[in-house]
Amino acid sequence: MRARHVTSEKDYRDPFGAARLGGTVTISIDVWSDDVVFCTLRVWTDAHGEELIEMRGTALGDRTRYSATYTPAETGIVWYSFDIESTDGSVWRYGAREGWTTGEGTFAYGDPPSFQITVYEPRENQPMWYRDGIVYQIFPDRFARGRDWRQRAAASLDTPRKGPARALVEDWSTPPTYKRTDDGRIAEWDFYGGTLEGIVEHLDYLESLGVTVLYLNPIFEGSEQPSL
Repeated sequence: MRARHVTSEKDYRDPFGAARLGGTVTISIDVWSDDVVFCTLRVWTDAHGEELIEMRGTALGDRTRYSATYTPAETGIVWYSFDIESTDGSVWRYGAREGWTTGEGTFAYGDPPSFQITVYEPRENQPMWYRDGIVYQIFPDRFARGRDWRQRAAASLDTPRKGPARALVEDWSTPPTYKRTDDGRIAEWDFYGGTLEGIVEHLDYLESLGVTVLYLNPIFEGSEQPSL
């Protein structure tokens, strides 16, 4: 059996991207098989738990497209995957790839990782700086090193942490990577030493590009919590 669902393509999710509260989202999956009895959309929210929605099939040449319409009832995150039942009673489970919540999915043994939809409530009055702004997204660790970057990196490395080890990448042009243990877990995270001061030092450059709004990826220590 072959199946395909891609979160960024409107044939499979319309609208793609974030969904408006109270709006409808049409979710579809293409299946190449003549042995399918039915396809179920499995939806999960923290407020209501799991909801199973039967999908309707439409023949499209050599495949069948199964579709269902979902209406988010509250803001937050909606998780979803698919169950495809064959004529012999077996159930094929299709979801996101391991480590992903978007993109093209795949079959999995057991419960697959879920795709994600962010549900938002639109604001009636949007500030002009936001509505008419030109936004530049920054991942702080990889944008620029400020004058104090080395002292900050050294202080971070000297702080006891739980979890994987960390390694400072001196050569800024080195592609990001990480080491794994024999059982597949992360053994070491790379970091490059980008700082907020590095961003401040480049504000004139960003302004010269016409940028009026900066969006920084969330900044938090995450897995680098101090040892207790």
